[in-house]
Amino acid sequence: MNCEKAENYLSAYLDDMLDPQLHTEVAAHLDGCAQCSEVVTEYRRYDTLLANTPRVSPSAALHDRIFNSPEFAAILRQQARANEAHPSAPQPAERRSANRGSPPHWGRIALQTAAVFVILVGSALLLKQGLFHSGPSTARHGSTPVIGNPNPNDAPLAAGNRVVYEHDGALWSAPESGPGLAQRLTPSNVQVSSVWSVSPDGKYVVYAEAGSGRLHVIRADRQGDTPLSSASALCSGAGICSVHPALVWSPDGTRIAYQAADGTLHVVNADGTNDQAITTSTQGLAISPLWSQDSLRLAYIQVNNAEQSVWSYDLVNRRASQLAAHADPANLAAVVEQMFWLPDAQHPALTWATWDATSKTITGIFTRDLLQSNTVRLTPADAHVTAAGFTPKQGTGLWLVGITQNETPALATVSATQPGLTITNSAPGNAITGIYWSPTGNTAAIVSEDGELSLATQNGASLASSKLNGVTGVPAWSPDGTHLAAQISVGIVSMRISNGQPASITHLLLGEPLLANMTMLWAPDSQSIAITAASGTYLSSPDNGHTFKQVDTQTAAGPFGWSVAG
Repeated sequence: MNCEKAENYLSAYLDDMLDPQLHTEVAAHLDGCAQCSEVVTEYRRYDTLLANTPRVSPSAALHDRIFNSPEFAAILRQQARANEAHPSAPQPAERRSANRGSPPHWGRIALQTAAVFVILVGSALLLKQGLFHSGPSTARHGSTPVIGNPNPNDAPLAAGNRVVYEHDGALWSAPESGPGLAQRLTPSNVQVSSVWSVSPDGKYVVYAEAGSGRLHVIRADRQGDTPLSSASALCSGAGICSVHPALVWSPDGTRIAYQAADGTLHVVNADGTNDQAITTSTQGLAISPLWSQDSLRLAYIQVNNAEQSVWSYDLVNRRASQLAAHADPANLAAVVEQMFWLPDAQHPALTWATWDATSKTITGIFTRDLLQSNTVRLTPADAHVTAAGFTPKQGTGLWLVGITQNETPALATVSATQPGLTITNSAPGNAITGIYWSPTGNTAAIVSEDGELSLATQNGASLASSKLNGVTGVPAWSPDGTHLAAQISVGIVSMRISNGQPASITHLLLGEPLLANMTMLWAPDSQSIAITAASGTYLSSPDNGHTFKQVDTQTAAGPFGWSVAG
């Protein structure tokens, strides 16, 4: 296939509208043609820009005002008259013919730009006609797209941020604001497994039925529970559910990756269509699915005979690629402890850190550019790394690591794209066992072997004591990076942080019995934090230990999630 012929098929190729044989021929041409590959890359970039353009859902009042307006009624009448004057038999739906060709890349960009222009002009016309002006309405139309039909047996849950959790075979949802208690999110006739996940925009929750493993999608307001009948059984086999995450939404909310009972990894559209296995059971167990930020690739770990290899699946080309035959070629017993996509979507690359349970050390940090053929080891083979934390917020990505040098703990940085280790500070106290970056990437929480917590800025060059000791578990940063919650021997504390320094410390849930191992998760607005305690499930203010509410007398059986209803 030459370039002139391939160009006619590129648009249909990206939209997955070619028959399998032609798709294979185009893919083979792209593998060897830099010019056509560059055109496809440009197509994808503008598709991603368009896909990431914020969507604005109209309010119910606006919906009423548009569809009950005289102007809209006139359009319908005009259309009806046209249909009566020129009747035509319905044509059978067919796949788009690739012979129609695809426009050159500038033509595709122009079409996308025109689409945005039409949206803007349409909004201006609505403004001109006064349709955004508030007024009485005579009908009610839902403004949120519904996956499936509304559940007639339950009223919608109140709008706003809601914490979601599981216990007793059901998912429960409680409002962040107001005095409301938790209400059952899932139908009473469905038993929920421990595997579930909230969509990135918080509008939907996907969960697996206990026993059958069938997937369901339900709106955050508990309307429209829809079984995804095409999905393969999940977690009906022993041991599969114990490997997390077992179910992950793509960042754009259009697809779901999940583990099937036979250990294969599947991808299914959020509406239940196009369910496909991207691995085979003969390859071993596929675990730890990780979406790229543009939702075009999925990284995962393949486990075979206790050895791990690193893979990536391209959803556009429908092709799996092995990135590393062994997670750490120098230590076949090492397992992937952390894995991340680098922030530059135009040059996809993956980085990961491997862990040896026997020595309790990071055996190495690696990176693999998908456009290159070799995996690069970033840390020296003889480095004694005790902890590592990654942030995509600095340059092309940065690792901050704890090392032991001459029996002295220290902090060091490792670039995610270039080998080498740079010591930035000697760490006080015992060996570093945990490093946790804030979402903003300017401060990291450092936990030592004896449970002392410090705050590191300037990539570890500056350290500030938090005056917290006996820290257990994983500290939790608020989404805005202004607070850090941690569990200590006497309970949970919230630390307000300013310029990398602890500004205040608040003991949460004062007077309530706590658990040895607690679960906590910040709300998206950083105004409250969900916590499991011995006496139930709570929402607490981060700056006032006496301001909290009990939303359930039962404790959450697993992790929390936050949804947005309405």
